[in-house]
This record gives sequence, C-alpha cells and structure tokens, in this order.
Amino acid sequence: MRTGTRNVFRRSGGASLFSAAIVAFALAHATASSAAPTKALRDELQDAAREKYDAAVELAKAGKWAAARTEFYRSYELSKNPRLLFNVAVSEKNLEHFHDAITTFKRELEEGKGKISAEEDLRVRQNIEALEKFVGSITVEVNEPGASVLVENEELPEKTPITHSIPLSTGIRTITIKKPGFEPVTKRVDVSSGRPTELKVVLEPIQRSTDVEIQVQGPPTATIVIDNNDVGFAGGTTTYKGKVSVRTEPHSFSARALGYDPATESKVAIEGQKIVLTLSMARKQDLGVLVVDAQPVGAVIMLDGKPAGANHWEGPVSGGGHQVSVKKDGFYTRLFDVDVPPGGRRTVSASLDENKSTGWLAWVVGTTVVVAGASVAGYFLFKNNDDNQIPGSLRRAEQVPVGTQLFRFR
Repeated sequence: MRTGTRNVFRRSGGASLFSAAIVAFALAHATASSAAPTKALRDELQDAAREKYDAAVELAKAGKWAAARTEFYRSYELSKNPRLLFNVAVSEKNLEHFHDAITTFKRELEEGKGKISAEEDLRVRQNIEALEKFVGSITVEVNEPGASVLVENEELPEKTPITHSIPLSTGIRTITIKKPGFEPVTKRVDVSSGRPTELKVVLEPIQRSTDVEIQVQGPPTATIVIDNNDVGFAGGTTTYKGKVSVRTEPHSFSARALGYDPATESKVAIEGQKIVLTLSMARKQDLGVLVVDAQPVGAVIMLDGKPAGANHWEGPVSGGGHQVSVKKDGFYTRLFDVDVPPGGRRTVSASLDENKSTGWLAWVVGTTVVVAGASVAGYFLFKNNDDNQIPGSLRRAEQVPVGTQLFRFR
C-alpha cells in the first residue's frame, strides 16, 4: 500500500520526502509564491521545538516512523506551527495509518489558513485526494453497551453503541471489543474502500472457575455427576479431575454405580479454592445385578414377562427369583429361572438353536446352580409331547414347530 501513494509526497524540486534527503522535511513547503513563508520551517522554530524537530528528522532517516511522528508532533505542540503537521501526516502515511494522515492534513489546512502558501495548500489537498482511496470504514454492533472498541490496540474515544461508521485505513485490521466482567473479543477485519465492513460481536460474561477432585469409595468405578450432568468416572485408583464455575449457589456432586446407593454432596465453589471430595457408596442390600447375553442377533430378552431389550441387558433387579426368556422367530425359545442374591450378580448366556423340525417339539431341562459371576449353563432332554411347550413368536397356524428350553438356576 505504501508504494501506491508514495509518489504524492514530493517537494517542488521533485525529491521524495521518503528519500535519504528527508533531512530537509520543511523545505517541502517552500514555494516561489509571494505568499509563502520567507523562512525554512526549521528556522521558524524556537530552541526546544527545533530540538524535537531535529530528532524527528534523524528518526525519519532511519525509517523509525512511529518515533518520528511522535517527535514531530511534540515539536508542533511546543511551537503551534501548522506547517509541522505536514511532517506528522507523512509519518502517519508511512505507518499506513492513512485515515490519520488525512485527518492531520485537513488539520494543517484549517490551522494554516493565511500561514501557508497557495502551492503548499494545493499539495496538501492533492495528498488528501490520493490517500482517500486507501481509506474504508467499518460498522460495529455489540450486544453490550459501554464496551470499548480498540483498533490496533488503540482505544477509540467512543463507547458502544456506536451508530456511525468508523473510518479506517484499508487492509487487515485488528479490532478488539472489551468490557469489564466480559471476555474480550478480538477480530481480524478486512477493511476495503467503498461500502462499510460490518462487524457484529457478542460479549460473553467471564466464567470464573475452580478445580474439582472427586474420589469414590465402594464400587470399582462410578459415574460422576455434577449438577445433573455426567462428567466422568472415578473409583479405585481413579480420581475425577475437572472444573466448576464460581457462583453463589452450591453445586451438586454425585456418584452413581449399579448395585450401589447414590452418594451426593453439595458444595459452594469459591474462586481459588480447590474442591476435594470423597464420596462413599454403600451396596444396595435389597438389589442384585442381572446380566443377560443372548444370541443370535435380534434375540429378544424378556424379564419377568416384560420386554427388556435385545441381545444384551444389564441392570439392577430385586433380590430373589426372576424368569428370563429369550426368543426369536425361527428359533427355539429358552426359559431361565434365575435366583439373584441381594447385593450379588448373576449372568445368563443364551444361544438359541434354529428350529428346523416339522412337528411340535418341547424340551424338558434339568436344573443347575449358578455360581456368582459365572455364566449360566444347563442340560436338556428330549420329550416328545406338548406338556411343557411355551409358544414362541411364530404363529401355530403356520404349523412351524416351536420348542422351549427350560433352565433353572439358583
């Protein structure tokens, strides 16, 4: 962008202000007009202002435009000589602060009425015209009033809401919106000339948080629930580690596991204070855990006459006897009488046999004992009558034989 405007800043003799000959910045204003100042700019300055001017020229020679701009402006503040604003604007242009440069050039025209020559006035206006193509604008819409808007880390004097467009130099600009108590938002915005670029920002309140560590005693593993949300696991040597928001209302911390009574504790989160909890869980003495694995795929599991699932089911049941049936179209149905001890666990594994017979066939099955934690197994004998037949899911009208396998476990 600099090369696009560099040729508009020239002295009457043709030497560029950005060349090594920048030592004589003020000569850019010297003209042959009778209305022109009779002195070079440096000669118009008093000691303190001249020192700042000389320092600015040396900085400009070194290409340190930000520092040069500062020293030129300090010289202006000491002398109030509007001709110094030309050099301030040139420095701003080289920093690609094109809108600032235009503003400074216009200020020179306003303050320099009757003090600068017609040729100098024309040159300033030409520079303004050339720079305007490098200036665009943005509109900023923020959900929170009273927010600060920063452009390249420089805060604008206005707070939101800002109802007018904000002029900016073209190119990629960094815009930051911030307000106490809210997370700041920084956006990279591509500003172009012409239609204003729209920027919409939603500020979110700062979420302060504190650390949480939870251990569980009892089950080998338990689900950790915070404020009714499952967040992880703990148990044995595993400790849950996470964060919760700081607030005045207490958080609810719970641990849940099959066969155990839930353990819950409430705690208020205070910023900077870690929450460390140990949740002790007791076994449910009146409940046990029943696990049913069934094959083939699609086998339906019935528990005490009610559908429980397909292929696999696991859950707490009351201690004592339960009836499990497993069935599928085209396969023999199996029945299991299972005794689940309170606080214990029983596993039933059922693999259905395909029904290929052409007549009705029933099964009479012997009894076996289930060892805690072991899969159920059984033996069966053939009996060619329908006394113990339990219809499967196939209709009798189709005359497709249905068999039933009976198992009893204690």
